[in-house]
Amino acid sequence: MFGAIYSLLVMLIIFITSLGVFFYFFWITPVEANRISELSPNGVHVIEVVHRDQGALGGSTTVTVRRTNHFNLLLGELRYRPVHVHRGGWSEFFHIDNIRWDGNDRFYMYRSVYRGGEIYAFELVRRRWVRV
Repeated sequence: MFGAIYSLLVMLIIFITSLGVFFYFFWITPVEANRISELSPNGVHVIEVVHRDQGALGGSTTVTVRRTNHFNLLLGELRYRPVHVHRGGWSEFFHIDNIRWDGNDRFYMYRSVYRGGEIYAFELVRRRWVRV
């Protein structure tokens, strides 16, 4: 009788401890992310590059373009939806020197040399960012 109660108590303690470890590592501990942003010459668009280092898993790079203007409402604000133009491996466009605006509707991204040294060009065509 006491053996069954003791084993249930030990299992409950192990379960509560494992939940605490799970919440600590996956919800409380933030993923390291570096953010770099570059404003367009006319100030309407901004490019945001986010690098997420995930340790042994590698990580990711996300490049988004969003509009800087927004509309203030009574209880909040209305913003334009950001456009994801590139998703790739970690540290592909690490320095802001790798991103250049060519006018207000076109920008270039130079991939890191150790990643292949490619050049990506994006242009605003009919309110959509298209890779050219």
